[in-house]
Amino acid sequence: MHPRVKVTRTIEKAGAMFPCLIGLYGLYYNRLVEQEVAAAQITAGDRVLCIGGGPLPYTALRIHTLTGAHVTVVDNDRSAVEMASRLVEKLGLANKLSVRFSHGQVVDAAGFSVVHIALQVSPREQVLENVRTTASDGVRVLMRTPAEAGVGQLARRWLVNRVKQRRVAVDTTFVLRSKPEVVL
Repeated sequence: MHPRVKVTRTIEKAGAMFPCLIGLYGLYYNRLVEQEVAAAQITAGDRVLCIGGGPLPYTALRIHTLTGAHVTVVDNDRSAVEMASRLVEKLGLANKLSVRFSHGQVVDAAGFSVVHIALQVSPREQVLENVRTTASDGVRVLMRTPAEAGVGQLARRWLVNRVKQRRVAVDTTFVLRSKPEVVL
């Protein structure tokens, strides 16, 4: 496991157990999520799927706060799902944000207008291929990619827009379209 993933998980667990720390965690992600929301043009009418929410699904919480959109979070770590579910309940957002156990490479993305793929999600190519095959036409996909990693061939074919963010561990977020043939 990459050291960045270990550090992120530790911080997220602390934030999930002590909601008073969420604001501090936000200092790390607020600007990035704001840029992603703008790039994908997320509104209250969207249904957002966040693949890889972890125990503190901050991106999902922030997307909902900024837009009013309903957000569904999936994660393949049962303990993270349990912690995130408790946090969402504690924050009184259970009717606006749902958390469930699933693997990104099998979750059905149909019916979602936006899909967000977290940095730590793996295997990235399989998750992205699953989204491509199950999502509705016109879906907007946000995929965080570490600076040192190249973008996979599938992502390159979908590439529409690139959002740079140098002050956090995530360097680039790609906004993708669902069907490679519509890329300009």
